[in-house]
Amino acid sequence: MKLTPSHRLYVLGVIILAALTICSRNFSSMGAPSFITPLAVAGIAQASGQDQEAVRQARDARVPLGGKMGTAWDTANAALFLASDESRFITGVLLPVDGGMSVRIG
Repeated sequence: MKLTPSHRLYVLGVIILAALTICSRNFSSMGAPSFITPLAVAGIAQASGQDQEAVRQARDARVPLGGKMGTAWDTANAALFLASDESRFITGVLLPVDGGMSVRIG
């Protein structure tokens, strides 16, 4: 199956929406006030009064798979999979690329 440009844009839009949804859930679970939605370590550090390295270490310690945050390559590989022929039977899925943080217990 060959994806048309409009299909690729749709997949990209779904990925961006999913990423924003997951980011907002993760930041709210980290104790950020509801009116603050920082999208960077510097924003969390400023909001919590901690230094950036402490925020990074605390964030990394919460990730069940590997004990560190993933990279942009992890998200890019998921996007490539969704845009490939191997995902031809997948529709309307929210694919968290978060190292297991969204299903973590405790």
